[in-house]
Parts: sequence; structure tokens; C-alpha cells
Amino acid sequence: MPMVLIQIERPDLVISDISMPKMDGFMLAERVAERFPNLPMIALSGNVGPKDVEGHNFVGFVGKPMQIEELRTALGAVLAKNE
Repeated sequence: MPMVLIQIERPDLVISDISMPKMDGFMLAERVAERFPNLPMIALSGNVGPKDVEGHNFVGFVGKPMQIEELRTALGAVLAKNE
């Protein structure tokens, strides 16, 4: 389902939790990179850290519990690169 929504909605970026039922964020990032190679993804997690998501097609990381300023900074950096 996420791939269908991405194809229909054409988001500027995807924010994905790492721990999800059925498909974790690492698998989602791999599938997104295969089908939408220019779509940036930010990882969100309270279970893993920034080093753990390196090399998994994420362009940013926000820890949980999430601080709104940390999210704004990550979003701003990603969107600025894509303008």
C-alpha cells in the first residue's frame, strides 16, 4: 500500500518510523529507493540511532521522543537540498 500512495500522491519526502508492523522502515526505505530513487526519506525511531540507519537510503534521522525543532531542522535540510 505505501508504494501505491507514493505513486498517487507524489510526496516531496517520506518520514518513516523504523518499527512498524508487517514492514519495518528499513525495508520500506529499500523499496522506495528502488521505485522512487529521488524521493528522500527521514527515519524516525526511539529504538535505533542515527548510525543504525546509515546506508539504508535515509537522508536524515529524528529520534523519539521527537522534539519539534529537531524535526523542523531535518525537514528544512532535506527540502533545501531538493529545491
